[in-house]
Amino acid sequence: MTSVRGNRRKSTRVPMSARGRWQCGIHNGDCRLVEVAPGGAVFLLPLREASQLEPPLTLDVELESGMSWRVTQKAELVRRNVAADGACKISVAFPRDEYD
Repeated sequence: MTSVRGNRRKSTRVPMSARGRWQCGIHNGDCRLVEVAPGGAVFLLPLREASQLEPPLTLDVELESGMSWRVTQKAELVRRNVAADGACKISVAFPRDEYD
């Protein structure tokens, strides 16, 4: 997927819709993953929870049968964008040692 500004990424971003969990320090909550790539992810969560995000961020994807997949334990916050519906779109980058 090429952005309007050109392809700056080394890998393709993949749209998805999956339930997930985030955690940073003592804070945690549910989220909706909307995009993933080897170098990062995008997820949605309520605006009030977005203010609690601090690196390093742990991100898990919920799978079938109550299992989960730990996507990263050391994500860095890249961007927060507020949507018209009050949700916050969060972009995170994974450390290079997790995807190289």
